Amino acid sequence: MRSQFVVALLGLALLGSADAAHRSPLRRRLFGSGPGNPCYYVRSALEFYRCHQATADAAAVAQAAADATASAKAAKAEAHAKAVAEAQAKAVERAGKEAHAKAVERGQKEAAAKAEAHAKAVAEAHAKAVERAIKEAAAKAEAHAKAVERAQKEAHAKYVASVEAARVGCGAGNFYTAPFACTPCSAGFHTSAASQTSCKQCEVNDALDATHVGFAVAKGAKKCDKHTVCTLPTTLNGAGEYETKPARPHHDRECGTLVVAAAYQFISQTETATSPRIVESCPFNYKATDDFSGCYAYRCSHVTCSHLKHKCSMFNTVAQHRTPGTMAALMSHRNECDGTTLFKTTVTLHNRDENTCNNGHWCGMGVVTGDKTKCECAPLNLKPAKVDKGKVNTQGDVGLATYKAASAGFALGGAGYAFAGDYGTKGLYYYTSGTYKNMAFFGTGGTMAQESAPVSPPKARISTSEASYDAALVSHMQDTYAATP
Repeated sequence: MRSQFVVALLGLALLGSADAAHRSPLRRRLFGSGPGNPCYYVRSALEFYRCHQATADAAAVAQAAADATASAKAAKAEAHAKAVAEAQAKAVERAGKEAHAKAVERGQKEAAAKAEAHAKAVAEAHAKAVERAIKEAAAKAEAHAKAVERAQKEAHAKYVASVEAARVGCGAGNFYTAPFACTPCSAGFHTSAASQTSCKQCEVNDALDATHVGFAVAKGAKKCDKHTVCTLPTTLNGAGEYETKPARPHHDRECGTLVVAAAYQFISQTETATSPRIVESCPFNYKATDDFSGCYAYRCSHVTCSHLKHKCSMFNTVAQHRTPGTMAALMSHRNECDGTTLFKTTVTLHNRDENTCNNGHWCGMGVVTGDKTKCECAPLNLKPAKVDKGKVNTQGDVGLATYKAASAGFALGGAGYAFAGDYGTKGLYYYTSGTYKNMAFFGTGGTMAQESAPVSPPKARISTSEASYDAALVSHMQDTYAATP
């Protein structure tokens, strides 16, 4: 500052007056160009110095004030600028935010619009694709369904054919179980035809003759075999069979042979359809009754006899030596012993060891066995009543029937059957043909009317003449009753 002031003084000295200085370019350069300068019209250097000093001080103050003002303005401006900057920044920020928000909103709207358009396009494309896919899938599904249905029909047809083949192929003796099982019938069951769903049990019924009646031992039977039928006896003590094993669907009936009692045996247990006939032997000198229910003494154990044919002397009048007849008859025919007439005499020999004829005996030719060449003795209780033709009832007289049949030339019984028995036909008859031809039989247990009733062929009654009947009766009477004990 002081250097500037020295320069100004020096200029004033050089320049002269103020007016000259005012008009001089140098003066204008040192003190300003116009009257606006406070020291422009100063005349002397001192004044100028003083003016300039004051002016410089004022200028300094002003400058300081100006500087302060400028600083304040600058600070204010800075603050304002800062505020403005802040406001602008805020405005910019706000504007930016708004712009961003608007941009974002616009972008969002545009994006939304684009997204919507894209979504719409995608949705349409998807819808079309889905529709196309659905159509294709539907077409494929329909084709697949048709293929499956066709395959199912073919498979079902094959299955049905296989099942039917299995059913039809399940032959007799088996039963069919769907779909493919074919099982043999168990023992005791059968099927007589194919394709049966069950087996029928064999039936035990001897009265029927059918495929389901009988038995089946093995599996897979096509029919039931007819059960064996035991042959039952038709007569008392007749031949026959009894059941030893009952008939069942799974096995046959088994039969045992009945024992036939001989003449010297009796039946201790009568047979049934399922039990045997038990036969036991009679004691010695005993034989079975007609019904074989027991035994009876049929001959003497020790008493014997002999049959003699002789001509008695007219001097022999001992009645015990001359039979038949009684003492009265003998006494009334004394003259019959003439030494010429032939007589038949039965001589009885007694024995103290006798045990079957202790209550009496009767002896004669064939009275035990029917053999007319032998003299035999039997218990007295077996001696039948004397029979006279036309006077005594001959019903059930087996002895007389025996003589009658024998005299007519017929065999006495045969083919396993006895001459006399409880037969359906009563009385004496014979067969004209067949198995029993020329065999005579006598049915016991009948009445006189039944014994004489007509019979049907091949049976016939024995018809004898009156003379032959008399001869048979007389022979029967003589040989059976002549001897007395």
